[in-house]
Amino acid sequence: MELQAVTLVFRVGLPPVELSPNGRVHRLEKARAAREYRAEARIMASGARVESRWQRPARARLSLHFGLLDKRARHVVKTSFHPRDVDNAVGACKALIDGLRDAELIVDDNWAALELGSVTATFEDGPWVEVRIERV
Repeated sequence: MELQAVTLVFRVGLPPVELSPNGRVHRLEKARAAREYRAEARIMASGARVESRWQRPARARLSLHFGLLDKRARHVVKTSFHPRDVDNAVGACKALIDGLRDAELIVDDNWAALELGSVTATFEDGPWVEVRIERV
């Protein structure tokens, strides 16, 4: 009998700047950015699911770890969102979470199926978001 993985970890790119909760962009620009980021998350998540033979749990805990470049290096990734605080970081990741659902890593993103774990950041590496899904 094969044991199921308890935790799945993989990385995706930072959300586009258009997905910032404080952004002032046209709704069609935001919708396009959300659609593309959701697809990126789905592709990366599907690869991680297949590689690890992940079986989606009935309930999961999602933790996000942001790799944000030092402020002096921000010019390198002008198109990526660099959140200054936790609530904006999570708000910009709605499309990412929807991509996890599309890739069948989680059952749903409602209260019964998903809980939010830690949201942390490092300022020495990036740009990426490390996604950690744990069985609960």
